Amino acid sequence: MSIDAVRSVLRDLGAGIGLPELAPDDDGYCCLKIGEQITVSMQYESEEQNLVLFARLCAIDPVFREEAYEMLLAGNLFWAQTGGATLAVEPAGGEVMLQAKESTAALDLPRFNRMLQSFVDTGEAWIARLKPFAATPSETAEEPEYRLPAYVTLA
Repeated sequence: MSIDAVRSVLRDLGAGIGLPELAPDDDGYCCLKIGEQITVSMQYESEEQNLVLFARLCAIDPVFREEAYEMLLAGNLFWAQTGGATLAVEPAGGEVMLQAKESTAALDLPRFNRMLQSFVDTGEAWIARLKPFAATPSETAEEPEYRLPAYVTLA
């Protein structure tokens, strides 16, 4: 399966939500702001033919890092509190990220919708859980556009 499956699913999703031109760019990247809290980035990974979803959840106040990181690690245990996704901390900026990877081999709109809904629900739940530990907006820079860094190799 190629990026064509991703294009097809995004086109069908876009048609259903009033964005008929929704499509990945030439690098296989697409981004959707869903609701008020979460922006889901999607990146097609051609070598393994996966679709990677990732979202910035928040930055953690340095005062609360130990407690928050312990909670994140516990949440990742057997993916019990992440709906199959993985929580991580971006090293350069300390941003908590939610990420998931799905094969495009059998990707269709119903499967993609379930995956996206689960990812958004999980992200919103973690944003709420992390709120007491989050840095205030003045402590963080403007929200950057996230793409997979060139040094990241998905295996």
